Amino acid sequence: MWLPLQPAYTRLVAAVAQPLLWLIDDPPLISSLVARDQSIALYSFLTGFGEPMAAWSTETMGVFVLAPLVLVLAAPVPRLPDRLAAALLVLGLVIAVSTGIAVTQIKLVVEKHATEQLGITLHTATQKAILERFNLLHVVGMLALPALLFAATYAWGSWVQPSVARARRLRGLWFAGLGVAVLGLAAWGGLAAVPEPGTARRDYHEGWARVLRLNPDFAPAQINVALHFEATDRLDEAVELYRAALSSRPDLPEAHYNLGNALLKLKRHDDAAERFRAVLRLDPGHAGAHRNLGLALARSSRPCEAVEQLELSTQLEPSAAANPRLVEEIGRLRGLCRSTGPGDSREAGR
Repeated sequence: MWLPLQPAYTRLVAAVAQPLLWLIDDPPLISSLVARDQSIALYSFLTGFGEPMAAWSTETMGVFVLAPLVLVLAAPVPRLPDRLAAALLVLGLVIAVSTGIAVTQIKLVVEKHATEQLGITLHTATQKAILERFNLLHVVGMLALPALLFAATYAWGSWVQPSVARARRLRGLWFAGLGVAVLGLAAWGGLAAVPEPGTARRDYHEGWARVLRLNPDFAPAQINVALHFEATDRLDEAVELYRAALSSRPDLPEAHYNLGNALLKLKRHDDAAERFRAVLRLDPGHAGAHRNLGLALARSSRPCEAVEQLELSTQLEPSAAANPRLVEEIGRLRGLCRSTGPGDSREAGR
């Protein structure tokens, strides 16, 4: 019975848990949740949007969902409408509790992945202790909730229901409204498509800024915050963060490359060229570094060396050869190289 229902229930949990995670985490570290059969894939800007950061399985949720329903339906409630209303109420409670379990365990999965794979800490010791306590719901909830709901339903059917018979109509309307809400929620989660991972719902920069506050020496966070500064014309701040990233990770080509780009925008062409050469020492096949080194050399009046680098970039990245501006620049620099001669270029490079 559970197997055909599990994909729909997994989608329901993902659809409800995602906005809860966005509300709890500010800025959110989870960009999107995608339901896939028996698991929920977690996407985060920390690892990019192409591959999931981790996955959380819903395989064990079948007992937690079905046991309360079965026990409540077995309680001595004489009228079928009341029995169905009780089942709908139980289903709503189960969805609420299981979503809470999902959110807690997803946050723990993200924390574990970030610690083991990225070497960073996302939560303080107090926050992690709170998460661990909430995680007990996964065990206690599965054992205690079915028995608690059965006892409540038994008490309702045996003692409470006979004394409130005159309020049956009002109670029926209330249960009907609750049932419509629960079924609507189930339809939303089970039928509506969960968005595929794409751009983050909130500002990408805010997430990396939070990680940088938690881990001031974490080079990927320094680079990503610097990229935001660079995009918003705060170039001096970007250069400072790129240099900070290089102080802890001098072997990181990305830091050298982005620092070179920022220096190029500041018209510090010789400094930019040195950064791009550092990239090529670490990664000789980096087409972008060859191209931008060529541009830096061209602006330093070294056309022959610039042509060499730009032509190398088109060999490494053939699609760049179709760029009309790049082709025009290569042609212009060839002409300058012929007119000045390679000797002048070599002399300028000393």
